[in-house]
Order: sequence, then structure tokens, then C-alpha cells
Amino acid sequence: MSAYARERLDLRGLVLARRPYGEADLFLTILNPERGLLELGARGIRRQRQGQAAAVELAVLSRFQVFDYRGRLRVDQAELEYGFPGLRQDIVRLTAAGVLAELSCDLFADASVEQAAPLWELLLHAFHALEEGPEERLRLTLDVAVLRLLALGGFPQRYDACVLCGRLLPEGAGGVWSFADHGLLCRVHEKAEMGRLETEHRAPPVMALSPALLRALVWYQEAPPSRLFQTQMSPGAKAVFHAFVRELVGWTVERPGRSWQLLGDLIQFQREAVWPRREVREDEGENRGESEGETPGQRLKETPGDIPN
Repeated sequence: MSAYARERLDLRGLVLARRPYGEADLFLTILNPERGLLELGARGIRRQRQGQAAAVELAVLSRFQVFDYRGRLRVDQAELEYGFPGLRQDIVRLTAAGVLAELSCDLFADASVEQAAPLWELLLHAFHALEEGPEERLRLTLDVAVLRLLALGGFPQRYDACVLCGRLLPEGAGGVWSFADHGLLCRVHEKAEMGRLETEHRAPPVMALSPALLRALVWYQEAPPSRLFQTQMSPGAKAVFHAFVRELVGWTVERPGRSWQLLGDLIQFQREAVWPRREVREDEGENRGESEGETPGQRLKETPGDIPN
């Protein structure tokens, strides 16, 4: 092999995807803070000693020595730098990290190199938060990270004006979000949209957002990653926020990925088999509010202290 073919590069990367090939090979997608997403071929890596194999697991930080062979990057050596052990001790935490990894590969497949550093910083903070955070905050951590990924990946949202006419909404007021139009609606367009959908006998793909939630959405889209996962929300507020993020992903990303569905199944299983008492108590509280004619947005409006100002 020529000297050119064996020119080596030392790369540091987060493993975001791994695809088996043959009996012992892998194709890897890693995120490097200077070069962005890179595709690597790792021949025979699954037959290597434990240290090399651990360096190519999903959601680990590793150092790679690679060489460029005919325009393709091949792994020569791989060394684990940090394996996020807390993720590997809990299938829900690891699957949540997998959601972020899948979404990153989807949103940033053709991204510019300039987007690599912000994505790198966000994922490192998100993986640490998923690894170390308390169990009851895992879903909030994931939702916040997903919202920020969408913004970095070319889908930033505006939370102060009508998406159709650009008219600013009243300061301190709530609003109605149209998932079909990808933004807030002013009163004029809200009435027009509702009337059109009623005529077509279709359920409106809209959601009422309280002032507290709008403030939170703005903060989550703009806050530094080092502070992004330190906020608190009440159970009712988290439920509304989760519903919004879930719908936003469904209307924005063509295929959310298998990890997204698997995570939902795992959380549902844990609710039924592992956390029955706690979930029943929270559900009873939410159902009690709904039975009194209270909307999720109204419940959130009563807990503005849980949301960053």
C-alpha cells in the first residue's frame, strides 16, 4: 500500500451510529468538533479485544486513528476516552441518548462544518445530563435537547409573532401553535384556520401555549448548553411540554427513527410495571384538573415559577 494511502489522522469523536457489515466489520458515524459528521469503516473491529470494541459502542467518546484509503476513512486504532457508564446501566437512558444520536445524523447529514462545534457541545452536555440526572427528569432532558437540536439543524422557531403575517403577538400573552404552518397564529389567522378545518371536518393540528410555556421555549432555544438542563418543571407542565415537542418532531422530521418509538415503549412499560404508584398519583391529579374543565395550558399557566424567566 502506498505511503499516501496510509496517511493517518487522529480524530476525537462521539459515536452516533454503527452499522454491522459482514461478520466482524462496522460502518461508524462519528461527530468530530472540527470536521462534523464523518463516516468511518472499521474492518474486523468486532473481533478485537475488549478495549477496541468498547470504543465503537453507541454514544461513547473515543479517539480514532484513521487513514484515508481511496477517498474513504478507515479505522486503524480506536481508544475509548469516556463511555458514559451511567447510560449503559439503564436501558431507558441509553435509548434516550440513541434518540439524540439518530436525530443528529438525520438533521446534520449535509450540515456545514461550522455547525459541528455547537452540535458537539450540545450532545456532550445532553449525554452527561441523561447519564447523571434523576430518573424523573429524563423525559424533560430529552425534550429540551430535541428542541435545541431542531433549532441547530435548521428549524429554529419564532415564539413572538404570527408565522403567516408576521404580526407581533401581545407581550405576555399566550398563543395558538399551528403544527401544519410551523408557527404561532395571530387571532385573525387562528379564526381563519379553525373555520377552514371545521368546514373540512378535520381536527385542527393546533395547540394552545400559555405565556409560561412560550417563555420556556424561547429560553430553551437560546440558553447556553451548560445551563440548558438545570431547569425544573411541575409534572403538569412537563406533560404539556412533552406533548408539544412530540408533535413538533412528528411534523418536522420525516422519520423520527426507531429509537424514538422504542423509548416510548420502554417508558410505557416502566409506568405499568415499575412505577405504578407514582404514575397513578400524577395521572389522578391531571385527570382531576381536566374533569373541572381545565386545559393543559391553563394548568401550566399556574406554575410560572417552574419555568426560567
